[in-house]
Amino acid sequence: MDAIAPTLTVEDAQRLVHELRVHQIELESQNEALQDARHESEEALARYTELYDFAPVGYVTLDRNGLIKRANRAAIALLRTTPELSASQRLGAFVADESLPDFTSFLERILSGKDTEHCEVALKSGEREPNDVVILEGLADITGQDCIVAMVNITERKRAQDALLRAKEIAERATSAKSRFLAAASHDLRQPLQTLYLICGVMARRFDDPRLRELLASQDQALDVMSGMLNTLLDINQIDAGLTTPQPIGFRIAVLLERLERDFAFHAGTGGNTWRVVSSHLFVHSDPKILEQILRNLLSNAFKYTHHGKVLLGCRRRGNHLSIEVCDTGIGIAENQIDSIFNEFVQIETPSDRQNCGLGLGLSIVKREVELLGHTLKVRSQPGRGSVFSIEVPLAEAETPITVPGLPPFESMNAAIRQRRILVVEDDIAISSMMNSLFTAEGATVTVTSNAATAISLAAVSPRAFDLVVTDYTLRDGPTGLDLISRLRTTEQPDLPVILLTGDISTTTLRKIGTHTGCIHMTKPVSTTQLLHAAGVLLSRTQRPGTDARSMGPTIFVIDDDEALRQTMGALLTEEGRSVESYPNAEAFLNAVGSTREGCLLVDAVMPGMGGLELLKHLRSQNRRLPAIVMTGHGDITMAVTAMKAGATDFVSKPLDPEGLLAAVDRALEQGQDLATESIRRNDAIERMSSLTPREYDVLEQLLAGHRNKTIAHCLGISQRTVENHRASVMRKTKSKALLDLLRTVIDANRST
Repeated sequence: MDAIAPTLTVEDAQRLVHELRVHQIELESQNEALQDARHESEEALARYTELYDFAPVGYVTLDRNGLIKRANRAAIALLRTTPELSASQRLGAFVADESLPDFTSFLERILSGKDTEHCEVALKSGEREPNDVVILEGLADITGQDCIVAMVNITERKRAQDALLRAKEIAERATSAKSRFLAAASHDLRQPLQTLYLICGVMARRFDDPRLRELLASQDQALDVMSGMLNTLLDINQIDAGLTTPQPIGFRIAVLLERLERDFAFHAGTGGNTWRVVSSHLFVHSDPKILEQILRNLLSNAFKYTHHGKVLLGCRRRGNHLSIEVCDTGIGIAENQIDSIFNEFVQIETPSDRQNCGLGLGLSIVKREVELLGHTLKVRSQPGRGSVFSIEVPLAEAETPITVPGLPPFESMNAAIRQRRILVVEDDIAISSMMNSLFTAEGATVTVTSNAATAISLAAVSPRAFDLVVTDYTLRDGPTGLDLISRLRTTEQPDLPVILLTGDISTTTLRKIGTHTGCIHMTKPVSTTQLLHAAGVLLSRTQRPGTDARSMGPTIFVIDDDEALRQTMGALLTEEGRSVESYPNAEAFLNAVGSTREGCLLVDAVMPGMGGLELLKHLRSQNRRLPAIVMTGHGDITMAVTAMKAGATDFVSKPLDPEGLLAAVDRALEQGQDLATESIRRNDAIERMSSLTPREYDVLEQLLAGHRNKTIAHCLGISQRTVENHRASVMRKTKSKALLDLLRTVIDANRST
C-alpha cells in the first residue's frame, strides 16, 4: 500500500519562504562583514607593508636557516645590495668575519625562544670604506619558524664615541705631560732653593753682624716668595693625586678670623688699603686647615687687585650655614670672565708696577679645595667697583674635642739634637754640605753619603749606628728614599726616625709617599728652622745612647707662639742645665709629648688656637698631671686667678724676670717631686693668711676679683683711704711684694682644704 505524501499547506510554504529569506539576509550580512574584514586586512597589510618597506630602521625577515625572505629599503641600503640580490641570501653573508660568531649565537638564541635578543655586529664594506656597525634586535614569530630582525645603524655614534675617547686620551696625555713638566721643573728648582735656604741658615748662626743679618733676612723673604709659588704647584698636585683628605671638625670661626686679621695687617699697610674683619661667635663644621688655605688665597687675591681701597672679611648667618665673605673695592671682574678666573694660570690683570703677582693658580686651588670640602662658592662682581667671594660652611653645635694627629708641625728648633748621630743621604753636594754644617753646629755627629748602598753599609756597622736618617727621595744609584728606609729599619731598630726630603711633586711620587707611614715627609725647599725642629721632634721621642728614661730627668716644655721668646727661654733654661723642649702652640705639644713624660709646663695663657688655659683643662680631662707655670701679660690678676683655677701650679708675668722664671721652674719641679716641701709651703701660707682680720679678708676677696680701690670702697661702704690701708696691711702680713705673690699665697693656703 503506497505511503501517503504529506500535504504542504500554504502556511507551511509561506513560513519556509520566510525562513529562507532570513537566512539569505544573514548570509548577505555575513558576506558584507567578510568583505569589510578583507578590505581592512588588505589595508592593514598595505599599511604594514608600507611601514615595513619605508621604515627608517632596517628590517629583514629570516627563516630558520638565516635566509633573507624579505628586506625593507633601509635594510637593503644598509646591506648595500638590491632586492633581487638580497632574496634567498643569508644575512650572515653581509656580516664581517670578526662578528660572525656573535651573529650566529644571536640567531640561535632568537629561534630557541621568544625573548627579544640584542647583538652588535660590523657589516662588510668596500675595501676603502670603513665597516658600518649595527645593533641587531630580533624576535621570533609565533610559529617559531621565522624571525624579524631590526638593524639600527650606530656607525656615526661609534665614530663620535671613538673621537671622544681619542680626545680624552689626548687630554690625559697632555695633563700627564703637564704634571711631569711641573714635577721636573719643581724638582730642579727646589734643589738650588734648598741650598740657598741652608746657606742662609748656617750664615745666620755664624755671624752676628746686624747688616749681614738684615741682608740674610731679605734673602729669606725672596726665597719664601719663590718657595710659595712652588708650593702652590704642590697643592694642585696633592689634590690631583688624591692625597688631600679633609678632616672636618667643629670649631669656633672667630679663632681663624682673628689669625687672618693679624696676618694680613701687613698686606693692608703696604698696599694702602683699609682692612677690616667682622667676626662671629658661631661654630662651623669644616676642615680648619683647608678652609684657612681657601680664605688666605681669596684674601691674597683681594689685596693684589685692590689699590688704596677696602678689603673686608666677614660672616653672615644663612639658615644652618655660615656665609664667610671676602669683599674688596678692587678692579672687579666682568660677568663673562667670572667662570674663567677659576682656571689655571688665568689672571684678570698683572700690574707691571706690582711684584709677586703670582702664577694665576690661587683661585684654581680655591675651587678645587671648596669642592673637596663640599662647600658652596659664590662670586659677585662689578668692573671698577669690586668683588665679593663667599663660601657657605655648615654650622656646628659645638667644638669637636681635640684629637692628636699623627705628625707635629715643623716650626721650631729642638734641643734634643745635641750629641746625637745623624746620617744624611743626599746626592747634591751643596745640600749635603750645608746640612752637615747645620747639624754639626747644633752639636750632632753627622755622617754624609750620596747613595743608598753606602748608607746601608754604614748602618750595618752596629745594630744602632744612627739615631736619625735624613734622606732625599730621589737617589743617584736607583733605589728611592723609601726603599732605603725599608732596608735601614732592621729588627734591632724597627722605628728608626727618618726625615724624607723630596723636590719631586709628581702625583705618582706623592701617592707612594702618602701610603708610607713612619717618617716625616718634607717638600724642598725646607728652611733650617723647619728641618731642625723636625729632627728635634723625632729625636725627642727616642732615648739618647747610654741613657734611660730615668737618667734623662724631667723636661721643661716651653709653649709660646712667640718664637724669639721661646728661643730665649730655652737658652736660659739650657744654660742652667735643664732639659728643654720648645713648641709654638698647644697642639704641637700634644702631638709630640706622650702621657708618660715627666717635667713641667711653661705655657702662655693666650695663644692662637688652643690657649694655655684650654690646654690645662684638656690635660686635666685626660688625667695628665704636669706642674704648669702659666705666663700672663701685665700682671693681670684676673687672668692669674683663672689660670690657677684651671690647674696651674704657678704663674709669672711678662716681661719675664730671669731669676723669677728660674725660681718658678724650681718650685714647679719641686712641687712635682717633693711633697714634703710643698706641705711646708702650704702650712706657711695658712699661717700668714690666719693673721688677717675679717675686714682684711673682705678687701682681699675684692682684690682677687680684680676690682680697683675705688670700686672696693663702694662695695664695702668704706672710704678709699681705708681700703688702701687694709690693702697695705694684707700685703705686709702675707709677705707679698706684688698682687701675684699674694695670689700664690692664697692658692697655696686653699690647696690644703
